[in-house]
Order: sequence, then C-alpha cells, then structure tokens
Amino acid sequence: MRLHRPALRDKHQIRPADIASVSCRTAEGPVPRLWEPLAAKHRPANGYAAKFSLPYLLAAMFVKGRASLAEFTDEAVRDEAVLEVAGKVGYELDPTIDYPRQFIGQVTVRLRDGRRLEESQDHPRGGPDSPMSGDEVEAKFRGNASLAVPDAQASRVISLVADITSQPDVHALMRSLAA
Repeated sequence: MRLHRPALRDKHQIRPADIASVSCRTAEGPVPRLWEPLAAKHRPANGYAAKFSLPYLLAAMFVKGRASLAEFTDEAVRDEAVLEVAGKVGYELDPTIDYPRQFIGQVTVRLRDGRRLEESQDHPRGGPDSPMSGDEVEAKFRGNASLAVPDAQASRVISLVADITSQPDVHALMRSLAA
C-alpha cells in the first residue's frame, strides 16, 4: 500500500536542508485564503490555521513526506523542521491560470547546490481527473482513522466497506464506525 508521495522530493531525494527556496505559481483567487498574510502562512498559529497555509502544507510534504491530518494538529505545527522549510516557500501570480476552473499546481525548488527542479500537476490529486488508487484511499483512511480509533477497528471498517454489496444492511458497518 502506498500513498501518493511528493514527486520532487522522492524523485530527486531532496532533504529539507538541501532547499534554498520554493516557489509556486498560483492564480489570484486562492491567495487570500492560502497565501496571505505570508508571514502567518509561514508559521501558522495552530492546526486549523495550517489547513489554510500552502507554505506549511508544502513544507510538511518535503519534511515528512506526507500531509495527513496528523500534520495539522496544534502540536505538529510547532515542528521547527517543517516551519524552517515553510519560511522558504513563496508564490508568483500567474494570470493565465483560469481559477476556479483550473486548479493546477506548479512548484519550483531551488536547491543550495544551485539546481532548479520543477514539477507540475494539471489537476488536483484525488479529483475526477486524477483519482486516487484503492490503496491510496485505504492508506489515507488509515492515517486519518489512526487519530481516533485503533488499527484493528479501522481494518474492520475497511473489510466491511470492501464487502458492502454482500451485506444485508449497513448495521455492522455503522457499529464498526462507533468509537
């Protein structure tokens, strides 16, 4: 089972200490929610604020290799390794992006050794144009469920969902969802 991993990080084996700067192309529409005020987005005040910070999200991906619910807790957003990378993330407005019809991603990473690496994504991961695999959905569910229920309970839910068409009703699934 494998979650969708950060392409640049994995492809080039980027370590957080290698990063000099990160720049993202964006449309003007998401800027007030996800980018500004930039200083606050570099150091979100709490887990909720981090959910609306693309610098923090990208930094979590580069440092932790994921951005699950566990990276958006009040405790997690105090991780100095993530905050250090988040402080290196900025954006450039691109008027050619037809937001909200287009929600593309383009990231440019400048490394301390002078290399410039780029990655683009034309569609949001997990959307209809770039769906997640069954394994990715399961891994995401397990990661999120781990904050609330034991792994055995999450496994029971997964098993019941996988076999939902042969169940006489949804009562067993509903019971398995109770904490």
